[in-house]
Amino acid sequence: DDSALITQWHSLHFTLGLYPSVLATFGVTNASAFVYQSNVHIYGDGPTSVIYESTIDHNAGVFCAYHMTIGPQTTGSCENNVIENLQIKSTRDDMLAWAGQATVMMGNCTDSGIRNCVIARTKGYIVLGGYGSAGNYAQNSFIKDNIVKGVATQAIAIINAVDCEVTGNRIDCRNTAAGGAVNYAIIDVEPNEALDRVDNLLIADNSLDMRDIEDGTRYPNG
Repeated sequence: DDSALITQWHSLHFTLGLYPSVLATFGVTNASAFVYQSNVHIYGDGPTSVIYESTIDHNAGVFCAYHMTIGPQTTGSCENNVIENLQIKSTRDDMLAWAGQATVMMGNCTDSGIRNCVIARTKGYIVLGGYGSAGNYAQNSFIKDNIVKGVATQAIAIINAVDCEVTGNRIDCRNTAAGGAVNYAIIDVEPNEALDRVDNLLIADNSLDMRDIEDGTRYPNG
């Protein structure tokens, strides 16, 4: 694919402004606009640093840990990465019909995380840990103090993670797939394969905005 690679020991700073993330490749599974290696800092100046996700395909994400994209893991996880202080949003009005690839995929990472970001009306969600059959995992990592609103799938998913935390996030469940349009969980703990493991996971101090959601709405499997 045509992802931009952020190599180790570098930073990517999004100053105030609007940034389209364009992927010219259609239909590439797990493609992301930005792929990062170890010891990378990706940051903005707050919610006015806005990155628009690609509209080309439901398989297109925005940020992805490097080793998540190269198949079976043989060289260790990405380490010491932080994504913080920026906003990721969609320009599509029909985003609920385009549920797909995770917006931020920390599928193979250690001592890493995302904090103080806004994820707004995107096709996907934030994920910790990838499938164990491909050698992916997350360890000592976090999803912390983010605002997630109007997304087309789960807000947060934990697939294969040890000693990780999901804390202090504000999740707006209105006008989302998790809010009843599709039966997605809000925070989805989903070890899906025999080699997936979730151990010592802290989920605490997260708030859900459920205003105006119909009584009896169900949130399965999370």
